[in-house]
This record gives sequence, C-alpha cells and structure tokens, in this order.
Amino acid sequence: METRVNYAVSSLRSGFDDDVGMIGIKGMGGGGKTTLARAVLNQIYNQFQGKCFIENVSSVHDGKNIIKRLMRSRKVLVVLDDVDHIDQLEALVGESNWFKPGSTVIFTTRDEQVLVAHGMKLICNVKLLSDTEGICLFNRYAFGRVIPIERYTRLSKQVIHYAGGLPLTIRVLGSFLCGKNELEWMDAIERLKIIPLMETMKKLELSYIGLEEDYKEIFLDVACLLQGEPKHLALEALESYGFYARNGLRVLEQRSLITIDGKHVGMHDYI
Repeated sequence: METRVNYAVSSLRSGFDDDVGMIGIKGMGGGGKTTLARAVLNQIYNQFQGKCFIENVSSVHDGKNIIKRLMRSRKVLVVLDDVDHIDQLEALVGESNWFKPGSTVIFTTRDEQVLVAHGMKLICNVKLLSDTEGICLFNRYAFGRVIPIERYTRLSKQVIHYAGGLPLTIRVLGSFLCGKNELEWMDAIERLKIIPLMETMKKLELSYIGLEEDYKEIFLDVACLLQGEPKHLALEALESYGFYARNGLRVLEQRSLITIDGKHVGMHDYI
C-alpha cells in the first residue's frame, strides 16, 4: 500500500493548510478503494482534531447529521465510502462552512462522473495489484506467510492470473484454499473457469446494474464482440446500430467497466 498511500497523501498536501482538501478515489468493485482510503486515514489522522469513516454511503440523512453535529468548526478528516450519486455529495459536503479550513474529505466511488459533476479536481484511479504484489497478498491468506509452500507455486500463479490483480478475489481465494491439498486446489481452479467467484461478481455487478438500458447493451456488445478493437471501429459498429456510442463508451470507462488504452477498447478479464 505504501506507494499508493504516499501518492494520495502528496496529492492532498495543498489542501491541508488554507482550504478544505478533497480527493476522490475511483476504481472497479473489489479493486481496493476502501482499503486505500482506510490506509490514508490511518497515516494522517493525527494531523486532525477529529476523524470519521462513513461506510457504504446510502443513508444521506444520517451521514449529514453526523457531519453537521461532530465536524463543524473543527479541522477534521472524513472518509465517505462508496458514493454512487451526486445527491449524496451535495447533501453531505455541499456546504464548505461545515468544515474548518485544513480539513480533508476523501471519497471512494465506482463512478468517476459523480466526482467530476461535483467539481472535484483531485481524482486517483486505484491501480490493481501487479503479479508480485498479488502473490504476496495471496500467500498471506493461503499459507499465513509471505513465502509460499514450494509445491503450490505453479497453482498459486494460476490463481493470481485468474484474479487479474483484484485484491478482493485474491483474499477470498486465498482464504478458501488455505489448508486444502493439491488435488482440491486443482479442482477449485477448474471450477472457477466455469463458475465465477460469487463474492467478486456481486461487487462488479453493482456498476452494471446501475447502468441505463442502452448502456447495458453497449457493455454487452463490448464484452462479447469488441474487446481489443480500435476505438474508432467500435464507435462505428455501435453507432450503426443506433447507439449513442461516444457517450456510452465514456460512461462505461468512468464506471471502470471498460478501459480505453491508447486507441483500443478493452475490459478486465474478470468482468
């Protein structure tokens, strides 16, 4: 976490002294947004007069009352986790006089547009784990140590490849495989090729379920037909079927459901 935490903290420095610092952490479900926000809070909370971590922001009224009652006129650090609608931001942090200058507010979301619409200038994309980082995390859960059991090395690499850098998937699979023998590992890995991991799927589905119907159709076309295609060809194909494809692809990218890497349209293997 160190590199990711340091980047987020350094991005906030300009807001610590004279203004209310705000930063958004954006990424796909299960990608480590909440973990990163907690790590940042734990590193810098002693610079503030109070702290508050509001998980799964869904009850705007309750969160608003907490902030207005506890945070006014104090230099505070607040994390609003899993924001998914602009109304939540406007209700919870709509008035800057709720916070004393030098306060910091951190948001996590699956939808970048929520942050953009609120005028947020500091937005961090959560980077998924590299293979090396993934192996370290997996070993802790599967073996209770950083160094793996040698005979499981090949099977561990298969699990990491399957997880595609998603911390949630790595943790869940590590815990599930802990204490099982090699044949049970092989059986579990083969099953994953047909039956996806439910806990991760539920996280990822949230971004899809919230889409409007035409965006859902664009998502399915990309998933089944257009992965790896040049963006201009994908736009032409989608527009030929009557989709408003330019906006559609942008919405999917903002929700971390697709990637546009250079000139090509892509998608995480797990999605």
